[in-house]
Amino acid sequence: MPSPIEMPDVKGINDDGEPATRKASDEEPFSALAFKILNDPFVGNLTFFRVYSGVLNSGDTVYVPPRARKSASGGCCR
Repeated sequence: MPSPIEMPDVKGINDDGEPATRKASDEEPFSALAFKILNDPFVGNLTFFRVYSGVLNSGDTVYVPPRARKSASGGCCR
């Protein structure tokens, strides 16, 4: 995969339904794309995602567009 810095800005829709763009930077608001969800019998649901901008810390709340609600990130970061 190419480095996010080498790619153009990512376009999407924010939680208000308006178009938004994100640069690959820690200073931008957090945005990511979940590309795989795996159900492990020992761990539970695992979500693999690519971060396009921002920083995600353990316990942060993330907006999930398909569910139209916010969800806690849980113990995803170490």
